Amino acid sequence: MATYILFRNVGTPFFKTETIIPPTPDGPVPPLVIGPQQTFQFTVNSPNSVALSATTQVVVSNDGINWATNGSPVTVTGTKSATTGFSSVGNWKYFAAYLTAISGLGALATLIMDEGPGNVQGGGGGAIINSSAALTLGAFGNYSFVGTVPVTWTAPQIGLGLGPYTVKNRGSAVLTLVPTGANQFYYSSPVSTFYIFPGSSFTILDDGTYWSIE
Repeated sequence: MATYILFRNVGTPFFKTETIIPPTPDGPVPPLVIGPQQTFQFTVNSPNSVALSATTQVVVSNDGINWATNGSPVTVTGTKSATTGFSSVGNWKYFAAYLTAISGLGALATLIMDEGPGNVQGGGGGAIINSSAALTLGAFGNYSFVGTVPVTWTAPQIGLGLGPYTVKNRGSAVLTLVPTGANQFYYSSPVSTFYIFPGSSFTILDDGTYWSIE
C-alpha cells in the first residue's frame, strides 16, 4: 500500500474552479494505479486549546482537467486536535481535494489518502483486482470476479485511453458487464449487456466505436 498527501497544514479555505490549484506541492495526486478502494484521514490541529472545525471535499478525474466530486463533504471538529476517517470506492486516475471551511485560532488541516487493503496483487500493468462487489473498470488491466452473488461491473466511457482489460470470473455466480451511457460492447454483434459465466475469461478492448470483446 502507498500513502498520498492531498494537502498538508492548510489554514485557509481553497476551492476547485476550472482546475485544482494545490496550496502545497503535495497535490493533486498524479496518475495512479491503485486499488478500487481508498481510505482517507482528515485532521485539524492547533497549538491553541480552542474549538476547531474543518471541512474538505475530495474530487476525482480521469483526465486531470475535468473534476467530479467524490462523495459528500466531510467535517471534523474538536478542541486543539481532531481527526476522522472515511473511505471511497472507484477507479480514478487522479485524486485531489479542497478545503471548503476551517475555523479556530491557529487551525491547520491535513488530508491523507491511502490505498485500501487487499486490492492489489503484483503491481503496475500486471496488477490484479480481485473483487466480489460492483465496480467500474479503471486504471488496472486485470480484473477477477470472486463473488458468490451476481453483480454488475461497468466499462468506462469509450475514448478515455483506458484498457485493454482482462476480466475473469473466478466466482460461482454470473458476472454482468454493462457499458457507460450509450456505449456498446461488440461480440459477434453490438450488445448492451454481456454475461461472463463462472470459469470464463475475456479481453475487452476499446476500438474507438465499441468495447470489443474477445
